[in-house]
Amino acid sequence: MTSVSRWSDLLDMTCRTFPAVRPQTLRAREGDIGALIHHVAKAHDLTFAEAAEVVTFRLPQYLEPERLSA
Repeated sequence: MTSVSRWSDLLDMTCRTFPAVRPQTLRAREGDIGALIHHVAKAHDLTFAEAAEVVTFRLPQYLEPERLSA
C-alpha cells in the first residue's frame, strides 16, 4: 500500500473514493483520521467499524510528517 504524508492528498483520494463525503467537513478536522472515518460512515450509512475497514483497504496509509523521521 502506498503512503501519503499530506492531509490534502488523502482528502483528495477520500473524496474520489467516497463521493458522498463533504470536503469542507474533512478539511475542518485536519489530521483527524477518526473524524474522517466517522464522516465516511455517516455519509455512506455505514457503522464506524465498516467505514474503518473500507478506509483501511481503499485508501493509502496516512503518515504524519513529524513521524516520518527517526
